[in-house]
Amino acid sequence: VAMNSSTPLETLKELANFENVKVRMAVAKNRSIPIDVLRALVQDEDESVRSAVAQNPKTPLRMLRELLDNEPYLDFASNPSLPAEILLILIQKYNLGWNISNNPSLPVEILNILSRNEEPYVRGKVASNALVPLELLQLLAKDLDDSVRGSVARNL
Repeated sequence: VAMNSSTPLETLKELANFENVKVRMAVAKNRSIPIDVLRALVQDEDESVRSAVAQNPKTPLRMLRELLDNEPYLDFASNPSLPAEILLILIQKYNLGWNISNNPSLPVEILNILSRNEEPYVRGKVASNALVPLELLQLLAKDLDDSVRGSVARNL
């Protein structure tokens, strides 16, 4: 019920205060959740609930910044709507390229930055990304790491 996009808003509001953490997490991930409920869940005592808020594509930028300022290691990376400015902070300030590289909707500018990451795992994830431009794949095809070159081959 908590994850169902057809759940009435009043029910979501009630479930956001439910004792069970998994229920509150599900509410936080619901894309139909009202902003005021998300705002309340940003303050939830449980880190997994706050992480679910960070993953929700509907979470406004100011809430994402608030979460980032207080808890940069929450799972922001799986949020497909994460703005480039937040992605850059996670890469440059917190060195979380390994986490961000799993996001399937990364902008080309971020893919370009991650393609130069020192970790082969990160470069391999970039090479596997369906949105990576051909020019970047051509560069990664020359990578010294076999696994990165293998990712390029599977993506062609």
